[in-house]
Amino acid sequence: MNMKKNIIALCLFACIAACGTLHAQETETDSLRARINSLESTVQALSSNVEEVQEEQKISKVWGRKKFINIGYVNQSLKPEYGGKLNSEIGVSFSSGRSIYVHKKPLFGMVKFAIDWALDVNYAKYKEEEDGSDAYSRSYSAEDFYGSDYDDYADELGLDDIGLHQVDFGLRIGPSVTVNPIGDLKAGVYFHVAPSYSMLILDGDASGTYATMFVYGAKVNWKAIGIGLEGRSGSAKYGSFISEDDIKTKYTTKSMRVYISFNF
Repeated sequence: MNMKKNIIALCLFACIAACGTLHAQETETDSLRARINSLESTVQALSSNVEEVQEEQKISKVWGRKKFINIGYVNQSLKPEYGGKLNSEIGVSFSSGRSIYVHKKPLFGMVKFAIDWALDVNYAKYKEEEDGSDAYSRSYSAEDFYGSDYDDYADELGLDDIGLHQVDFGLRIGPSVTVNPIGDLKAGVYFHVAPSYSMLILDGDASGTYATMFVYGAKVNWKAIGIGLEGRSGSAKYGSFISEDDIKTKYTTKSMRVYISFNF
């Protein structure tokens, strides 16, 4: 009888021990599963961080060059309100500025809008007739103001033999849209308003005034180098630096500029 009780007790103990072992194994399995899930979450978070870093690096590589310097060749005309126009013999331009993007990430992964600003300098030397006379007619000239004394004034100022010139200094500002279709290639269009100070040397007379110019164009960049084509136009009334009379003549300037762009 005691033997039978001992066997039953032993069986019960074995069952209890087995249940405890199974419970411990289940607990250990749950703990292991939790650790695996935690590890998977950590790996996913790290992968996500790596992808974000790679995306930011890509954006920085393509869109990080916000500053630019443009050096261009200018073909320009100058037309008075009355009379024929002058055409440039040679011209150059220089502008330096930067683009301020209005959003961090490109739209659709490839488009960005920006506000551009730049300092802008434009110079043109105009053609003269073979006999030395101007290739256009004006409603007045410096000689009209000084009569027989004009030659003395022209000689004193040194303006009689230096030719026909125009130089403009301005600040450009306006919107632009740039597309990055593939790799490091970018193409953009823009429209800028350019408040400027414009100076003329014509007929031995020097004049200057404020002028609002408009600059519009397109450019293509590959990494740090680009090329562009832009138009430039505006009109203003110029008053003489020499004459004391308050007579002004309106001139219209039109330019076509081809330029090389350096981006950094």
